[in-house]
Amino acid sequence: HGAKMKKYILAILILYLSVFVNAQTSLEPGAKQEIFKLWEVDIKEIFPKEPISKYYSPLIMDTELVFGSESGVVKTLDVDTKKVRRVIKLPMGIERSQQFDFSESTKFAVFFGPHLKSFKYYYCSVDLEQKQMKGVVAHDKEFLSLGEFAIFELNNNFVVFNPSVGRGVYTQKERKYDINKKIFTQDTKRYIFQTSKGKLVEIGLPKFGASLIMSPRSNRKDILEFTEIISLKPDQIADNLTGTTLYYHSTSGMIGLMDVEEKKVIWERKYFKEGMSIQGPYRIKEKLFYLVSYPPEKGKSNKGKLICINKDTGQSIWVSDDLPFNNFGIVNFDRYILSVNDAGELLFLSVEDGSLRSFVEVGQGMSRPIVVQDDLYVMTNTKIYRFFSNRIGFKARLLWKKFLNSIT
Repeated sequence: HGAKMKKYILAILILYLSVFVNAQTSLEPGAKQEIFKLWEVDIKEIFPKEPISKYYSPLIMDTELVFGSESGVVKTLDVDTKKVRRVIKLPMGIERSQQFDFSESTKFAVFFGPHLKSFKYYYCSVDLEQKQMKGVVAHDKEFLSLGEFAIFELNNNFVVFNPSVGRGVYTQKERKYDINKKIFTQDTKRYIFQTSKGKLVEIGLPKFGASLIMSPRSNRKDILEFTEIISLKPDQIADNLTGTTLYYHSTSGMIGLMDVEEKKVIWERKYFKEGMSIQGPYRIKEKLFYLVSYPPEKGKSNKGKLICINKDTGQSIWVSDDLPFNNFGIVNFDRYILSVNDAGELLFLSVEDGSLRSFVEVGQGMSRPIVVQDDLYVMTNTKIYRFFSNRIGFKARLLWKKFLNSIT
């Protein structure tokens, strides 16, 4: 890998010596320019009449953002030309899209939502290139991503879903396990779930497992590998398992850190009350970021607070003001945690102390932002925006990370 190493090191040096001047609009006129708005597109240019579910966040496929409406219409927006392309109309209302670890050349999108007549929930796979529906699977629970595939469980049958054909292509019976909740991890190529009995289980494919699954001649019934990590107490819910460190919360309002290898609780702290819900944590070095929300009020948007916690002690470092969210969650872009306020402003909060470093008005109803390298896409009720960061240190870090992934 010597030649490849030299290539990446040279690219990083060039980045540090370069001046990025190809931007349009700074979020902070007169301040040091780091984040710029490249463009904005009115949602009505994409969907003049059809509403989009408030839970929907677009997919990014190569150079296209993929959208689905509540009436089943699928369209794309080219992020370079801003050209809108109509793909297909599905017989289902689209609520969410399913994320896969596709290669850049893959052109399949998977959508989730109710059939427009029977109201039964389906996952539907679409070939964006050929503008064809590949297949549907009736299922009303979450899919667990498994690289280019997805897993769903029904009565202890684990079914491998292949988006290229739109159906299950392999089934394996596992009487010990069911999928109650998929578990977030910041490790690459790890897929973890929690069972209804509190077991944390990692699922994987052996070498050549994908080929075995797709082979019509394979008669194997044990391709999927299940590794039991730990059993939690009945009131403990796993949130993030990265390495051997488990972050969890309990129904009583506690959040905690556990070493699953040692089976030892490092700390527990009480941060929320009954009736509240919690998202996270997302870990950045020694900091943990949680979104703690209040019980929903009828007719009003959800409200919550971002809490930054020291991962070693569980002590809070900073707490944000109240913020509204739909499916916003915790999103990290460069050295900022993204937030939003009642005025419809996108807030760039410092990872270090929670202070407001930049803001820009984007409008109400912001869905979960999408981060792709140094690009940031934000959709609201009325517009879709593209921002980018030209901070040299950020670009160098992304390039270095890309290099490390290429050699592992």
